[in-house]
Amino acid sequence: MDNCLTEMIAFCKKYRAVVCYGASDHGYMTKHFLNKMGINVAFFIISGAVKEGECRDGVPVYSISKIEYMPNDYGIVLSLYERHHEEVLDKLGKHLKRVEGIYGLTMPVLRSVRSELLQLERDNEFRKKIVGDMNIYRKKISDIKKIYQKVLVQYIDVRRLGAYALWGYYLYKRKLEKNNIFYLYYPVTQEHRKEEYLKGSNGYLLTKLSSEGIEVLSEHNIDFWRCFFKNDKELFCFDNIYIEWGWKKELNEVNGNKEMFLPWISLSKEEIGYGNKSLIELEIDKKFICVSARDNIYLQSAKRDQLKEDFRDKYRNSDISKYEKALQYVKTKNMQSVRMGATVRKLKTTRIFIDYALNGRSEFLDVFLASRCKFFVSDLSGIFVLANMFGKNKVILNASLLTTKGDSVPFLHPEKDIAILKKLWDVKKKRFLTLREIFYVEVEMGNIEENIQGSIFGYYEKNSIIPVENTENDIYLVVKEMNERIDGVKIYDKIDIELQNRYRKIVEEYPKKENFLNNWRLGADFLRQNQWLLD
Repeated sequence: MDNCLTEMIAFCKKYRAVVCYGASDHGYMTKHFLNKMGINVAFFIISGAVKEGECRDGVPVYSISKIEYMPNDYGIVLSLYERHHEEVLDKLGKHLKRVEGIYGLTMPVLRSVRSELLQLERDNEFRKKIVGDMNIYRKKISDIKKIYQKVLVQYIDVRRLGAYALWGYYLYKRKLEKNNIFYLYYPVTQEHRKEEYLKGSNGYLLTKLSSEGIEVLSEHNIDFWRCFFKNDKELFCFDNIYIEWGWKKELNEVNGNKEMFLPWISLSKEEIGYGNKSLIELEIDKKFICVSARDNIYLQSAKRDQLKEDFRDKYRNSDISKYEKALQYVKTKNMQSVRMGATVRKLKTTRIFIDYALNGRSEFLDVFLASRCKFFVSDLSGIFVLANMFGKNKVILNASLLTTKGDSVPFLHPEKDIAILKKLWDVKKKRFLTLREIFYVEVEMGNIEENIQGSIFGYYEKNSIIPVENTENDIYLVVKEMNERIDGVKIYDKIDIELQNRYRKIVEEYPKKENFLNNWRLGADFLRQNQWLLD
């Protein structure tokens, strides 16, 4: 066990019980870990409002005002992002008479907590009772043993859809190595969401993530791998490294590689037949595009326990009602528009698209629709990984980040993908930020912490830099541009080419450091109308 965990446990054991400040994912993880170490977590404390009698994960939740009644022999563990510690300590100081007995969890400690829990759960999973008939697995086990000398079990993040983007990297890596190791990936889900275990954000997709010498554990194959492990433990090796934002090495290897933009998965004849039948039932024609707009309904749902507005939402979210002009254009081209999403906001009218997200949605159809659409329209949200998996072109709307540090967005390419940006209005300077100014902020903030979205959007919020969404006309013009590019009828004149070259020159100037470029083409009309961005 890490020294930092030993220190944390030693602190907690000095008290009769501890209280976790923060009841989101980090809070759940911390509680479960401490419970496994024999430490009693009495309750959660949060900054926001709490309903009478509210409980999470079997213990009470109280607002911070109640902490003054906490017994003196209780310790407090700050189980939330380190960037919030100073703010929380100020709040605690207003309600507590004592200043000792508070332990703040750093990111290394939180990572170690997750790693310890993952190892315990994974090891227990392989040792569970086998439900099926072991004899039906013997041939497959024998076939694997003829080719591979060991099975290496590693983690794969499937908590949110965007994380599936790394599957392209795993396939690419496997193709390069061609060794005698079978790679078996153990899916990491939200630790407290037991209904997602071995399913992730799309359980059907997990069953499709397999190729020569590589597979992901799912509810459909777990019995086979338990059987294999029971009979041949000596062939299994377990890699215990799991870093939540640890994509740097992978991104360096694949960023800009054209193989990342080829289809990664395929569908069987039976699946295609079922999918086509479902399209008829949903009254979806053969020609359509997929559309999506990020809102706060998914993260504020009861399952996510994130009930209040997050300051990042205004930088990340989009208003799908502003798609209307673009989707009316799509209709004139004898195509339909299909709204995607798992948990989305209801609209007063859905005349501009087929609202599949609210009517008939399934995990299989999410994948099937992405495989059949002409192109995909979305903001910077994990859902466009579905388009990546089938090599589909993407239109990115309301893009609020030019770079990333640990996310799926580097899997974009200027030959296939077009973006338009949210403009950033500086209230103090009374003007919009230029691309060079945006790059400067992102590089500097990206070096401060690994959660690049939190640091950058936090900087904007603190310095009164307000995002301005794309207009209906902006969206219409970029959707039209993509459709014409795919149809081979889009013509760019000298001004378009010059502006795009000026944009690429700025991109090449920017010092990449640890950040990765969101490598798209900027919309031609958007650049024409906002040439000041290139100053």
